Amino acid sequence: MFYPATMNKILIGVHHAVSEAFITGLHEAGIVEIRDIRETADETGLKISGPGDPVSISRIISLQQDIDHLITTGEPFLPSEGGIRSWLTPPSDIRVPSAGTGPDAIGRRAEEVIAEAAPMLTTAQHLSRLEEGRSDLAASVAIIDLLSIPDLDPSEIRITRFTGTIAGVLRKEDAEAVEAEIHQGIPDEVIIRTRDVPDGVLMVIITTTRYLDILTEILRVHRFRRITPPPGLAGKPAAIREVLRQEEEEISGQVAADRSELTRLAAERMHGLRAIREDLSYIRERYDIARRFGSSRDVVFIEGWIAEKDIGRLAAISAETGRGEVFWTVHEPQEGENIPVRYDNPSWLRPFEFLTTMFAPPRYGEIDPTPLFAPAFILFFGLMLGDAGYGIIIMLAAWLLYRGAGQRDEMTGNMCIVLMACGASDIICGILQGGWFGDLLPRFLGITPPFVLIEPLRSPILFFQLSLIIGIIHINLGIFLGFWQHYQKREWRQAFDEHLIWYIIQPAAAVLLIGFFGWMTFPDAVVLGAGAVMAGSLIFLFLSSGPMFFFSLTGFLGDWLSYVRILALALATGGIAMTINLLAEMIASAHPLLFIPAILFCIAGQTFNLVIQVLGSVIHALRLHYIEFFGKFYTGGGRQFHPFTTRREYTTMHQERDLL
Repeated sequence: MFYPATMNKILIGVHHAVSEAFITGLHEAGIVEIRDIRETADETGLKISGPGDPVSISRIISLQQDIDHLITTGEPFLPSEGGIRSWLTPPSDIRVPSAGTGPDAIGRRAEEVIAEAAPMLTTAQHLSRLEEGRSDLAASVAIIDLLSIPDLDPSEIRITRFTGTIAGVLRKEDAEAVEAEIHQGIPDEVIIRTRDVPDGVLMVIITTTRYLDILTEILRVHRFRRITPPPGLAGKPAAIREVLRQEEEEISGQVAADRSELTRLAAERMHGLRAIREDLSYIRERYDIARRFGSSRDVVFIEGWIAEKDIGRLAAISAETGRGEVFWTVHEPQEGENIPVRYDNPSWLRPFEFLTTMFAPPRYGEIDPTPLFAPAFILFFGLMLGDAGYGIIIMLAAWLLYRGAGQRDEMTGNMCIVLMACGASDIICGILQGGWFGDLLPRFLGITPPFVLIEPLRSPILFFQLSLIIGIIHINLGIFLGFWQHYQKREWRQAFDEHLIWYIIQPAAAVLLIGFFGWMTFPDAVVLGAGAVMAGSLIFLFLSSGPMFFFSLTGFLGDWLSYVRILALALATGGIAMTINLLAEMIASAHPLLFIPAILFCIAGQTFNLVIQVLGSVIHALRLHYIEFFGKFYTGGGRQFHPFTTRREYTTMHQERDLL
């Protein structure tokens, strides 16, 4: 638990006849990180395996594309999954059995699903044509609405052998200038009629064909929006508008019917489409990972990393899928190898691992700080926030989020669990610190909070001392862990110079400081001994580190005083909450009608304080670990273990395997 899992290098050999079933089992188990065997092919003499049958790969890719197209078509017609509700609503846990383990079985099932979902694509294509027709119809209606003002037959707007009739819309301020310019450019053989329309002036121009080029150039300069009626529109605009209205109603009815049908088909088929896409994606992953395998005439070779504790699971997979045609050899990693790091924590600690990873994963063989990080982080958060009312809200919000988005995404789920633990800590610390939305209970309800041990606002010196005690314990734990790691590596000099020396300096400094401030009286021999030890330690630091030893002392003191931020955050939370309550009380007492605004102000202010102080508590609790604590013993920078694995969301594996 305090160290990453022990890793072994493994070389697996599996007969071609059972390789597909075995690799599937390995994929589902997620216990091996597969290396590219080309890295050691020269040493082993193994032939590099190809990615698989090109025909099968092409088929899988083609089926994936068809499935993706169907899913893209159907998704817009599913009930909306966005918004806050989706974050809080538990996901549907309906999973369908996997279509199989082999590409043939999954390919056949994919073809069946595509055929079953084909009506959805046909209906969507018909709907698309209807939407295009409705768009064209809307354009025609807009044109007819313009032409209805002068009651102009749209069939008259056309170019014939001898004449041309052009209609369009201009800005009102440009109409007179354009008309004058046309008459100047075309002195005769032109007729112009204008009517005001909602967005400008409708201008209809009739001239002979020999002047059309001149007319077109004049209109182009003045941004003339030309009207081009669709073919077939003829007659009075009012009669045409009625025909178009009937067509629009008919198309709208067909559109509604198609949308309803697509909604039904999407609800019926989408889960099956997503499930088969999941199966296809895993088959594709197995083809892709095969590029890392080696092979001989009869055997496929797989090289990678596996945790020592998972060797038993590998044996079970081999017995289930290998028919005795699987063997492997396990080797301890060699010094200098880039060994992957896999956390080895119990289930209750795993949600906190991402906090360690945010700083840096541990190196292989280095202490994993997560078991010590998690409880201290929770404690620091609770002390900094120190309000039971806020803690209840945090726990409730985190629990609701965990039921919804937390079930869909592992990272979100881990964050929710961490927040629930922090909320529980805040409730306990808030009760002991007397914080219930600041001083809301005594101020508005006349209730004295029970079980109060220490109130930061009333006893800041006592809380200051508590912060320093927690800090010195935490720092010394880090120093001990650093000493222990050097001790295990038999690095005696570093163990003493960097860590053990502080266990000599601290007691001596404590005796001298306590005596200096008069907090306690020690015998002269003890004071002299402490002084001698302190002087000898400083000389030793000077000899080992040179003048820079001074910064070691100030750095230690700075790290220790950093824990006073626990007091600072607790004072900020309680002080701001109390101020909000006081202002709300003043608003309510000013006038009876301000009672409701006072409540709203109090709720808004407490919400703001909750958000700001939660962010502050998280950031500063992390800082005390990442800088003050980790700096004493932790380096990090390991390469995380990335197993060849599946994360099924829509499917579940059969108990029986197709290829057995």
